[in-house]
Amino acid sequence: MTRGANDQARRVDKLAWIATPKFVERIGRPVPLVVFSQPCRFKQRALEMLNQAQIPWEIVFKSPSLSGLWAAARANIGLTVRSSYWVPSRLMILDPMQIGLPDLGDTEVDIHYFEDALTPDLLEMIKHMERSILLHPTGLNPKANDFEPERVA
Repeated sequence: MTRGANDQARRVDKLAWIATPKFVERIGRPVPLVVFSQPCRFKQRALEMLNQAQIPWEIVFKSPSLSGLWAAARANIGLTVRSSYWVPSRLMILDPMQIGLPDLGDTEVDIHYFEDALTPDLLEMIKHMERSILLHPTGLNPKANDFEPERVA
């Protein structure tokens, strides 16, 4: 990850299926998705991979904001797809093999922000990423430390 003069952070990370631990037990078909209402490359990748695997899906909730996606996922409305680098409390990264969904691969993530305009969840994520830069200046995901998100076993 790099940070520019315009409050920009960049990182290459794995895309992940994300939901609550309770929701893992209920994932059925069609796969219920929580997505951005506007175009999103994470949403596009998820739909492409589900279609390629011939897995039926349904968009059950759309939000114009990341806070809305997290709230809908926390409410067990569906699962969402985001970068695996940071997942807020009460949500977890799901193992695609364990839940019968395709691996989503990697993506480059750019974050442009104005600190005064961020929600608490977003500001916490960015500060987490900045701390990680100090510990992992190469921008690689940490292998085994407290910056690794919780994962389904």
